[in-house]
Amino acid sequence: MTRTAKPFRIVLLFGSGVETQNSVALAAESSKLRQFLEHSARPVDVSVISLGLRRNIPGSADHVRLDDSTRSATDRLLAILGAFALRRWFATFPLGRLLNSLGPVDQGRVFLRTAKRHAHAMRLLRSTNVVIATDVESTKLGWTAVHRGWVDDAFYDYRSAPVGVTWQLPSEDDTPRD
Repeated sequence: MTRTAKPFRIVLLFGSGVETQNSVALAAESSKLRQFLEHSARPVDVSVISLGLRRNIPGSADHVRLDDSTRSATDRLLAILGAFALRRWFATFPLGRLLNSLGPVDQGRVFLRTAKRHAHAMRLLRSTNVVIATDVESTKLGWTAVHRGWVDDAFYDYRSAPVGVTWQLPSEDDTPRD
């Protein structure tokens, strides 16, 4: 009786709140995701947690979309007070962008609060080996996940963002059979 190895689980985090554009890395080094896919000794499952990502990622095991999640009481109060409208205005000049990054409506903080309130996203994170933050806005969730012991390791790698657009994740149909 042959036992199959427990898959190595990776979660890609997309927290920017906007559709990720097709980006091409100028560096010669391949993305962290591609390195894991090519060098893992056991099967790799890749899942996605996103806020604002509307495209599908072919070959991903699970895609948790946080777009329709109920806002936290904090976010509802901030919306009533006009903080999100103020964030959009602040984003138009350098000092405003700095103030946005320090406040409660920073997109990274919003993504973290939304993910923590979503049961499926938290189950997925806690059953994952590695998270890869694909944009600056998702780094706070990655950092929190590794420091709270939800995952073993976390990386920031914008080169993993074009997955499903410029290259495909391997599907079960692509795996060689003995």
